Amino acid sequence: MRPFKTLVARIAWIALLASVGAASAALPPPLQQVLEHQGLPAEAVSFYVHEPGAGEPPLEHAADVPRQPASTIKLLTAFAALDRLGPVYAWPTEIYLRGPLGNGRLEGDLVIKGYGDPWLVEERVWLLLRALRERGLREIRGGLVIDDSHFQSPPEDPAAFDDQPERVYNVIPRATLLNFQAVRFLFLPNAEARRVDIVARPALPGLRIENLLYLADGPCEPGHRQPAMTQTSDGRGPIVGFDGDYAAACGETELNRVVLRGNAYVGALFRGLWHELGGSINGEARSGRVEAGDRLFYRQQSPPLAEVLLGVNKHSNNAMARMLLLTLGAEDGGAPGTVEKGRAAVLKVLAAHGVPSAGLVIDNGSGLSRSARVSARQLGRALEAAYTHPYGAEFVASLALAGQDGTARRLNRDGGLVAHLKTGSLDEVRAIAGYVQAKSGKRYAVVVLHNQKDLNPDAARALQAALLRWVHAH
Repeated sequence: MRPFKTLVARIAWIALLASVGAASAALPPPLQQVLEHQGLPAEAVSFYVHEPGAGEPPLEHAADVPRQPASTIKLLTAFAALDRLGPVYAWPTEIYLRGPLGNGRLEGDLVIKGYGDPWLVEERVWLLLRALRERGLREIRGGLVIDDSHFQSPPEDPAAFDDQPERVYNVIPRATLLNFQAVRFLFLPNAEARRVDIVARPALPGLRIENLLYLADGPCEPGHRQPAMTQTSDGRGPIVGFDGDYAAACGETELNRVVLRGNAYVGALFRGLWHELGGSINGEARSGRVEAGDRLFYRQQSPPLAEVLLGVNKHSNNAMARMLLLTLGAEDGGAPGTVEKGRAAVLKVLAAHGVPSAGLVIDNGSGLSRSARVSARQLGRALEAAYTHPYGAEFVASLALAGQDGTARRLNRDGGLVAHLKTGSLDEVRAIAGYVQAKSGKRYAVVVLHNQKDLNPDAARALQAALLRWVHAH
């Protein structure tokens, strides 16, 4: 039986290569020329181009081959969220009092319960705390209790994906995620003093900066714009260090990094902003749950989903996409939201709109994954369903404008091209998916999935640009 199975597998593989080769021969000349000029194998890339609601696709090549999509998988998460939740859906964040409040003093703990607000950035945390001050709270004699029970996800290592746990894109989602656990370091060259000043935002209590940067003359090299950071701790708090040359020609730059995680970050950010507002808190931050007897003191609503999707698609925020998947799980399968429930919710929406799911692997919903898989046809069919959906306008508006903003701002800057796109990028993966308006005025769903060992990013971009130009001129 084993030789027979091996023979069948080889025949299937030969048939697949033959079909890919046949499709390659039918590729438009501009694409074929780029493939040949850049030395790109046709079997490493999939194309799908189709006008929503029209007949046969004018271009499809290896469209049913499941490939790594990188961040283009966010389109499925976003579409399912719009369909299931609606564009005005908002996430609450609740504040409870555990103990009596009198004369501005809380004799007990303050409880914060998160429901997965993906946009609880520093400015909105400040507004939340200011609302507490306006309602008479000044002094918290207890600590801060953080209730993350609305989401349940398995423990993850932020270094697991690429061994860079300090990168913000590797932040693990939670129901109470403040400011993506990020610290923005601003580098401000001071020519008169011949030094580089470093400012941390937010200014977390206990965070210390060892500034050994040297202000240098000469051109601004890529390494100068993001100085290398070291991180240590002496038990009193994190210590970050910056060393080396910083070219004055670089001007003011910034670097976003994670130096505290989980409750430690929530507690530090809360304490720092609370002190700025004239408040005080005695205890530390710890995990817990809302208990019987806790009194709801304030509820803050997030921006609507339609605005949140700008961060998910236009700017490709991984943490926001992952929290969106967990939210779908909680809304569709009941709290706590889990990755498994979220995946099931996405698949349910896709099935309802006739999008095939064979071979589809969603994983965490963000594309920060080596196991996620989708075919160009599946992604294209989802784009077509989203385009004709009652909330299609909100979906299209969440995508980056080619040559203008978001992650597509460097694509086709020569003008004349109107395209709303989602990009995807990992080592050995380049992808784009979205909508391109042709000169005829028709709009096409367009997908390129490119998986190749030792992929040359410039060659991949040239192929993507050639396809966009061809669709525009079609």
